[in-house]
Amino acid sequence: MYGTEKSVVYRPDGVHYGKYITCEDVLKGKADDYIVNLYRVYGDAIDNNWAMARVEVRVPFRYAADVLLDIDDNLICSSLISVDPVAFWSLKMYRAMACRLVLVWQAEGPTLYRETKPALLLLMYIVWLLNGLHSTPDLGQYNRELIAATFPHIATAHADPDILVYGTPTEDEDEEMDSDSDAEDQPARPRRCADAVTLPAIPFGIAQLPDLRVGKGYPVPRVRLGDAFISKDAFHYFMKVDLDQIGVEFFRKKLVVPAPPRATASGSEANLSYSNPPARDDGSDLDSDDNDNPNNLTEPPQPVDIALTALWRQFLLDITLKAPNIKSARSPPYCRLSPSERLLVNAQTYMDPNLASYFLACQWKVATDESWNRIFYNLFPDEKDVRAGHVQNYEQTNYFPAWARLMAQAESSNDIKKMRKLLKEKFDTLYWMPHAQKDRIWRTSTDANFSRLGGVAGTAGPQILIRGNIPNVGASAPPVEGDSDDDE
Repeated sequence: MYGTEKSVVYRPDGVHYGKYITCEDVLKGKADDYIVNLYRVYGDAIDNNWAMARVEVRVPFRYAADVLLDIDDNLICSSLISVDPVAFWSLKMYRAMACRLVLVWQAEGPTLYRETKPALLLLMYIVWLLNGLHSTPDLGQYNRELIAATFPHIATAHADPDILVYGTPTEDEDEEMDSDSDAEDQPARPRRCADAVTLPAIPFGIAQLPDLRVGKGYPVPRVRLGDAFISKDAFHYFMKVDLDQIGVEFFRKKLVVPAPPRATASGSEANLSYSNPPARDDGSDLDSDDNDNPNNLTEPPQPVDIALTALWRQFLLDITLKAPNIKSARSPPYCRLSPSERLLVNAQTYMDPNLASYFLACQWKVATDESWNRIFYNLFPDEKDVRAGHVQNYEQTNYFPAWARLMAQAESSNDIKKMRKLLKEKFDTLYWMPHAQKDRIWRTSTDANFSRLGGVAGTAGPQILIRGNIPNVGASAPPVEGDSDDDE
């Protein structure tokens, strides 16, 4: 016998019978609308829906009629309690809004700390709790790992079975828990099995938010993380990606270019000069909690001037790495550079007016101030330019998500303007750049307004804009047949 609210939260168009949210939904910003809607559904149910009890009896079929028609009235009365609808549904409303406040709090924090293990563990727990407000809490294998890592524990010996989250595991469950991947790169975690010294429990009769780490030392709310975490398989079950891909998938933070060398006396490798924003709490004392493992935390962000310099170097590299190829298998790529040479490009590469040293064939046009500024804006948009759908080239680079991350960490729009100004000053020193559009970096369709270097007249080729004098076309290039492959 158990309570059910399916008449209120029933969802016929999904795998789950009731309303359901995932960790991916939360990280994509869908949690607020979901919880607000859930809050309203609970509120409406106070007047319109009473909770119902469901009786399930499992007996051989030949006894079904006898059991269902002769239910012990005293047993039913002793198994049910009556709760005022206001109290019943209001409790769910308060718990839903408590979850919402924590998730909103997390979403407003620096992305650098949202992707740490303690913050992600709290997010996974809140999703589990939200889905269990109106449905039977999921106690599957991976969910038990999550419960073991977030719930308070009590000693197994003489434990009250009524407050254990999932009872005392059997030997079969012990073997099942051991079936997770125990690779050497997995963090060690206390065993939560039949011979465990402690077990997760609900000591106050209701699952609550775990102890939160909050205050000046914690830029985003998170749980206290000791030695316990969840396995790699369990993490992927909840997040649908591995831990090392969380930033790339949801926070767009990947940057692979090596850190720039230290400035030399000659200043040959000078950084972009930028005055950092005023000092603020950056969570540098995250490891002040003796029960937290500092190895589980992400490295603090780079100073902005170093990050901008690394971003610029990555941008120069990505432009060449994403240069288009020709579709015809018999034809060479448009870019003359060898694979090893493409990894060595720098600002001087794009300052060379001898286009034939870089291109086998291309289309070029002298840029106006307006057209040059437009391609800079497309390559380095401001924080208001949200691009949806398939954005060719951009989503495959490393500089573009790194730029998005820098903007997310900025204190204000004014700081973003300062960074873009510095990048624009560097950008204006270049001689040529691809004719970048909002939806792609390289454009190759034939355009009669462009002049041509190499190839066959009237065929496709990379479009570039140049600044200043007409380019030095260098040695003539052989004809190129075939159309370009815009998907590169």
